[in-house]
Amino acid sequence: MKILCLGDSLTHGSVGASYLEFLKGDFDLINRGLNRDTVIGAYHRLKRYLEDEELKDFDLCILFIGTNDIFLPYVNFEERAEENTFKSRYKRILTLLKENNRSAILVGLALFEMEEVRSDALMANKIIRGLAEEFGYPYVDLQGAQLKYLKENPQTHFTIDGVHFTDISAIILKDELEKLLKNSNYTRSRSENNDY
Repeated sequence: MKILCLGDSLTHGSVGASYLEFLKGDFDLINRGLNRDTVIGAYHRLKRYLEDEELKDFDLCILFIGTNDIFLPYVNFEERAEENTFKSRYKRILTLLKENNRSAILVGLALFEMEEVRSDALMANKIIRGLAEEFGYPYVDLQGAQLKYLKENPQTHFTIDGVHFTDISAIILKDELEKLLKNSNYTRSRSENNDY
């Protein structure tokens, strides 16, 4: 199985840890994390990947994007994406995946250590979860998994700098993804089954 891992620096792993360092199995992982990328940037990259001879035959997309849409306005004083804008941009990615008969796993945003960003992250996760239901894609509640871990390990730090993952966060996400990958069949032929 070929898995396109589409995201930002949290996927890329050049700063901090990436779940891709820990995710093992009978699949080919294609790291397409891009530092500082946003939802609209991921959409444009996905369009190119679907036309690229080496990338277009992926079976599954792990979509972990949106952190910079929420975080960057707080640190760079950029304009914050409003709720409807975030939703419509994210929905464009999912529409593109569906139109091309691709499976996906949607990953919600991680727990932010910056208090002022948390309400926006909750809003984004509510949107992502709702779109996952609308499009019939599984959703990984990363914040929920981190909070569960934090209850049992209260001194845990999930980031190295407020955003980028420690090994613990990367492993938590890896564990959540493994549950979905083990319990589902994403290797079905797209020509045989177009409704997944």
